[in-house]
Amino acid sequence: MCGIAGFTGRYDDAAGILSRMLDSIAYRGPDMRGERVEPHMAFGWLRLAIIAPEGGYQPRHDEASGDCLIFNGEIYDYQNVARQLQAEGIHLADASDTEVLFQAIRHWGLDAALDRLDGMFAFAFRDGEDGSITLVRDRFGEKPLYYAERQGQLIFASEIKALLEHPALDAVGPDIAGLHDFLHFEYVPGIETGWLGIRRLAPGHMLRWDAEEGLDDLDAQECYWHPSRYPVASDDVPPYEEAVAAIGQSLERSVAERLVADVPLGLFLSGGLDSSLIAAYAKRHKPDITAYTIRMPSGSYDETPYTVRVAEHLGLDHKVIDLSDEDVERVFLKATGMLDEPMADASLIPTYLVCEAARQHVTVAIGGDGADELFAGYAPMRLLKYAGMIGAVPSCAGRALRRLLSLAPPSGGYMGPGFVLQQMSQGFGQPEGDQWHHFMSPFPPEMLARLIPDADALHTRTLDAADGVDLIDDVSRQFLEHYMTGHILTKTDRASMYNSLELRAPFLDRKLAEAALALPSAYKYAGGKGKRLLRSLAEGMLPKEIIRRPKHGFAPPLSDLLRGPLRTAIGDVLNQRDHVLDGWLNHDYVMTLWDQHLKGRADHRKRLYALYILKRVYAKA
Repeated sequence: MCGIAGFTGRYDDAAGILSRMLDSIAYRGPDMRGERVEPHMAFGWLRLAIIAPEGGYQPRHDEASGDCLIFNGEIYDYQNVARQLQAEGIHLADASDTEVLFQAIRHWGLDAALDRLDGMFAFAFRDGEDGSITLVRDRFGEKPLYYAERQGQLIFASEIKALLEHPALDAVGPDIAGLHDFLHFEYVPGIETGWLGIRRLAPGHMLRWDAEEGLDDLDAQECYWHPSRYPVASDDVPPYEEAVAAIGQSLERSVAERLVADVPLGLFLSGGLDSSLIAAYAKRHKPDITAYTIRMPSGSYDETPYTVRVAEHLGLDHKVIDLSDEDVERVFLKATGMLDEPMADASLIPTYLVCEAARQHVTVAIGGDGADELFAGYAPMRLLKYAGMIGAVPSCAGRALRRLLSLAPPSGGYMGPGFVLQQMSQGFGQPEGDQWHHFMSPFPPEMLARLIPDADALHTRTLDAADGVDLIDDVSRQFLEHYMTGHILTKTDRASMYNSLELRAPFLDRKLAEAALALPSAYKYAGGKGKRLLRSLAEGMLPKEIIRRPKHGFAPPLSDLLRGPLRTAIGDVLNQRDHVLDGWLNHDYVMTLWDQHLKGRADHRKRLYALYILKRVYAKA
């Protein structure tokens, strides 16, 4: 696990540029730094040592061929791949997954190597023969990679803040179309980032830069893996009981592979089904593993009764970390201040807090991300059986309902009835496959029109249809392709890496995911509940109250924080003038929303958090 950065082209201060890029993301790899500066290329690497701490040095370079690699992440099946390489006569210089990846690419070629590997990764490989550089990102987007091109030269890094340290990008500003999308989705979907001319490499994609011609096109990414290649099987569908057993075997294998580390390793336990299943399998393979849970200062967000029940049932060593209001306030300001792209998931705060607490004891943790996307676990799924009716209701009826709801006292509790009705109304009049992201959007259209004076010139992006065999399958795949990558995994990467902690997700295993994608939605969603298959799998492994428990988000008490201890700090940011976004956002309307929330006349927590993030991310643009 680490951070990477690099660029092509000749610069008098190439070493200094590379050093500043790495300095900006130093938390990603505090254990070691490696730099290689050549006349027309610079590769840099930061290491958080996990596997073979005595080896794995980067940049990995072959003097004879000129091949060069920098790599962020983990190859989980690297030991098996190492045996294959050695059987074919390939010498490995050390026992690291870095060496296995390097030699696999050189021996089999990039495409064939990727087909044999499973892991979370982002890497850059320079082909010594033709000088080309290929950027590659893992199948689900667990590890980030961003890039830009200036005058035919490539610049790339694990985070945008590192790119902005390069002199060719020092004048880059916000991409207004991307920010409009952000206010609808709470993240910028696709390969855009909210910064002009800066792209993110999509999951399961690669990008090739040619030494003579540069990039064919800034957006010319090549797909090597995509969920659409694994449609629901039309025939030869296994019986339900066989599918449950097969997924269980695959998940157990994945957990076992992700327990391999040469440093202390623990797990995150939330009391929900996903992390509890991971805990059950982890206990089998690592009996002394410790589970970590945080207890928020607000009682309504206390999940420890459930985590204690799971830990006692499994015989887990369990540490509950009690947090104070001061902890939440401190991390809220610190974590949001470190973001370099707009991403308005408030669960960044508790995720950061549990990573920070666990890092005092371990260097690696495993968690339950990916289960909701693969097994239809998200709350909007419950509304899809009414999708036809919701889509038939005119959007003007949604506006009327929202006006009516605005007259009632707001409820700041998690998923209160007023909040749910308001969000559901945003799906009125929308196509069935698009309703889910309207349900989740912080801003209904009439608010967006007041917030952005030129909103008519912009159009909210329509996500590509996932071509599922039915609505549940289609929406699940959209969650996997868009929401998980842009929202969930961005949050978990930043929260963990800001604390120099590696976070692994056993559900995001290639073979497990491919098997899950091929199963019919009836195996995943039934009786108004998602994750049917996982609930069946958990029978006999977990307490019944955990199996039956509905999904509960990992969210801080945001409404109370905005009105209480963070009122001054957030108000100052929202009220900031002379900001690069002043000509785009209606400042008076921003302050109207703020005033309504403070006085308890409305619950604008999601909207104000999104606006606060925008102001902070672009404060120095």
